[in-house]
Order: sequence, then structure tokens, then C-alpha cells
Amino acid sequence: MKYKELSRPSKKLPHELDETKHKVRNTIFQSNYLTNTYLPFSKTESNIMAIILATLKKETRVYNWRVRDLLKYLKISDRNYTFLTNALNGLYEKSIVIKYQTETEKIRLLSRIRYVDSVSVLKMDDTVSLTISEEIVPHLFNLKTYFTSYETKSYLRLQSLMAKKLYTLFAQYKNTGAIIKTKEELQTVLGTNYKDFSVLMAKNIKPAIKEIEEVTNVNDISIHPIKSGRVITCYKFIFGWQTPQLELTLLPPSMNSKQLSLYEKFIQIYHLTNHQASTILEHVSEKEIHKNLHLIQQNKKDIKNLSAYTVALFKDRNGVNFIKEF
Repeated sequence: MKYKELSRPSKKLPHELDETKHKVRNTIFQSNYLTNTYLPFSKTESNIMAIILATLKKETRVYNWRVRDLLKYLKISDRNYTFLTNALNGLYEKSIVIKYQTETEKIRLLSRIRYVDSVSVLKMDDTVSLTISEEIVPHLFNLKTYFTSYETKSYLRLQSLMAKKLYTLFAQYKNTGAIIKTKEELQTVLGTNYKDFSVLMAKNIKPAIKEIEEVTNVNDISIHPIKSGRVITCYKFIFGWQTPQLELTLLPPSMNSKQLSLYEKFIQIYHLTNHQASTILEHVSEKEIHKNLHLIQQNKKDIKNLSAYTVALFKDRNGVNFIKEF
């Protein structure tokens, strides 16, 4: 089903934003679930959603835009009007699959949702009307924890989809300046399936990183392989994030040098996931963490699965809940 073309404006919808001129904020907020989910959108579709996300208003699901203003933000000429309508149609037809996981990293729930419920082009006044789906709302509004914020302008400047996705991943970990992902995690979030990971690294990831350094607020990106024996299992990305003055004061707490050291230790030595390491640092004091790690070292010879033992210990001794929540 394609977008609707209406000869006259439809009846006003509830929770609708009447203005067709919007203030586009320079900061986009979304849940970490979206950041770590593969998004099957084209560059133009992704840019349209970025613009919508940068104009979100509380309890508002319907957004109206003048076509000429949307074309201007997307840097699309009037001659390529059909290019815009095709992208709007793509946004309506495509869905995303979000995975909710437990502390053992086994899939607990798969949720297939859409970004938008409907897209209409009102020919009479040359206006686009887009309705955000109810299912996506928890990932965009009232975000208190587990969310990502990044620059709208930087995101729109990026030309490749690979660069856009890596940029949002860096944004999630901007307070640490480091991110560690397994090869499988990278393939999943980037939507690739290379048998030879070195090909993905050479043809896609490294060119994307170069683009990110050239046009965004991220710089000094370096890639460090992490081996288990002789086999590379993970990659650590270290980067610098130049933070502009954000419009909202509610931001994830920054890690100090001691917390960052513990974070890296959890990942590299105890083989925890990013989520598990971050959850421990958020809910357990440094003093208690060191006590637990000392206890683990004392019993290390008898531990068969170090990561599972570590997770269970923090769960039993400190009541840490590793299940992801909104």
C-alpha cells in the first residue's frame, strides 16, 4: 500500500501538530533498543525520520510538513519530488525487529513494529502528514534511562547508511569514549552477513569511520581487535566526542576514569556484554564491585563459565536486574 494522496485536507486527527513550520532541534533522542537495532531504511527514509525525531513534541503523534520545507531540509530539488514520495512510501511499508534480551543474552522477545502508522500527501496545500506509530512511542518519549542522544546536523550530513549507524552507536557510548562489540553484534546491527569479517571492515566500516571523522562531531576514532586465543572475537572502538550545548539537561551520567577502567575490565577479562557491564556500574558501588571481583579471583580455579558466574554473583549479592527495560 502506498501513501495516500488527498485532494483536500482530511479531518483533523487527535494529538495532531497543526503547524507546518517546525523548529528542528539539534539533538535527537531515542532508546538504546533503536540504536542497537538494524534499521532497513534508505538514506532519504532515514533522514526523514531524523527530521521528524528532531521535531517531536510530547503527546503528539501526527506531524504536518510543507513539502517544500521538507525538500529543503533533505536537500532534494523540486524536480525530484517523486524521490520524496517514494521515500515516504518506504517508511510506511517497512518495519523493524527489536530484540529484548535477558542477562544470559538469550532472546526473550522479538517485536516487529513500524515507525509510522500512515503517511499522506495533501495535494491541495502541498503538505505531508505523517503519523508516528503507537508501538514506537516508548522508544522516543519519556526516556529516563537506556537512551541515546546525538546531533541532528551531524547525522544528516552523513551520506552512507553505514556511517549513520556507526555514528549513533558511538553516540550511545559518548560518555566513555569507547565501545566494544563482538563481530556478530556488529553484523547484526549493521545488517550485514559477511563470512570474511575483514571484507566488511575494509569495504564498509573503515570508509564509514573516515566519513564520520570528516563531517561530524566525532574524531580520533581507532579500532583495536580483541582476541580470544588466536581468534579475533571483538573490536574495541576508541573515539573522541565533541559535545555541543544540549537543549535538555537529562543525560546519562558520565563515567569517571575508575568506572571506565572497571567497564573495560568487565568486557575484556570477565567477558560481560556492554549491557551487563553498564548495569553493574549503574547499580553497584565501586567498593562492592571490588569486593565481588576479589571473591571471583579467589574462586577462579573452580569457575567454569566466568561471565555467567560474574553475572550470577552480582545478581545474588547485590540484587542487580540485568533484564532490559524501557
